[in-house]
Amino acid sequence: MAANSNLTIKAQEAVQGAIQAATGRGNPEVIPSHLLHALLAQAEGLTPRLLAKVGVPLDRL
Repeated sequence: MAANSNLTIKAQEAVQGAIQAATGRGNPEVIPSHLLHALLAQAEGLTPRLLAKVGVPLDRL
């Protein structure tokens, strides 16, 4: 993860989660939906809180 050293810890975790989501599903590349999934999985992350604040139903994403 050295290439991501300019990212925050939460961002690094999201990138790693996206990579794991992609490879776990046999996908050779990481696509935006993998990253979105990883960001939404961060219970204490900024993305779920921001989306909830603007009324996005997280359970429907």
